[in-house]
This record gives sequence, structure tokens and C-alpha cells, in this order.
Amino acid sequence: MRDLIVIIVILVLVFGGDILIEKYLESTSKELIQHIEKMSGDFKEKEEVKNREVEELIGIWEEKEKPWIIIEYHDAINQIEDLVIETYSWYLNDDKEEFDIAYRKLMRLIDDLRNRVDLSLENVL
Repeated sequence: MRDLIVIIVILVLVFGGDILIEKYLESTSKELIQHIEKMSGDFKEKEEVKNREVEELIGIWEEKEKPWIIIEYHDAINQIEDLVIETYSWYLNDDKEEFDIAYRKLMRLIDDLRNRVDLSLENVL
């Protein structure tokens, strides 16, 4: 009986932790994506407004980066960071087309990050 209780506790911890990590990644990535979407509509803003938006984006990213590194490999986080930098660089340079491309790549990487963390038979094998 004791073995069964230990097994049940372990399973609850594993699956409960997975659910918490999924929810955390979903909520934190949503905040990052929403800020970039807001930036995409502000291409006609003054330079000082753009600089403030970029500073906010950098702050949001730095806040999210450290916990994400615990959850995922550094390479994936580094790719996301590179695309965040690319995105705000194109934003500051008023290049909407390149901004959109970098934004789509960023969205894809974040979706991939969420999929890799998901506890499924496919990911376990």
C-alpha cells in the first residue's frame, strides 16, 4: 500500500509540475507577444516613444529570461533573445517588413518552446 501511495505522489508531482510550467510559459509568453504586437502598430511614433517601447520590451524580456532558462535549454532561449533584439532593431529602424518577419520567427520559436515543455508521450520518447 505504501508503494502505491509513493507512486501516486510522484505522478501527481510530475503531472502537476508540468501543468504549472505550461501555464507559466503561456502567461509569460503572452505578455511578451502582446507588447511586440503593440509595437507593430506604433511605427509612426516619435523616436522617444519608440525608445520607451523598446526599453519596456527589454525589461519584459529580462524578467522572463531567467525563469525560462531553468525550464528550457540555453540554445532555445538564446535564439528567442536574438529574435527579440532583431525585432526591436527593425522597429527602431522603421523597417516594418523585416520587423514582421522577425516577429513571426519569434512567435514560432515561442510556440515551439511551449510544445517542447509539454509532457506527452512524443516528447518523452
